[in-house]
Amino acid sequence: MRSVVDACCNIVPFAQAFAATVYSAYPRLIKAFIVSVVAYSHLGPLSVFDLRNPLRSNLGVFVDPNLHPRLFTLAASVDPFMLWSLALASIGFTALSGLRRPVSAVIVFGLWAAFVLVAVLGTGTPPPP
Repeated sequence: MRSVVDACCNIVPFAQAFAATVYSAYPRLIKAFIVSVVAYSHLGPLSVFDLRNPLRSNLGVFVDPNLHPRLFTLAASVDPFMLWSLALASIGFTALSGLRRPVSAVIVFGLWAAFVLVAVLGTGTPPPP
């Protein structure tokens, strides 16, 4: 717990943190380019399932989104492009903050896991009246 508090208190200039975040997003830009090529080359109209998982590069391929929406959300979060981005963010913040790489990785992947948990818990709930 002490290392997490120390990591949060370590001051990194905003411009450097923003640069590390932008550079870590490059794998997701590569995925977006591949998705746009796949969507443009698709012969028929895209269905709703294709729009939820157009590239099929994640574990969501193995789960039916209509039967198990929460499991689909969790499985769709495990994507090699996202994991690549998280690894780059961890490396970048390690270089900026001076923390050890495992501490930075725990912080970056922990925040991502919290985001995925919120997305999974919010999936499949009916909208408010």
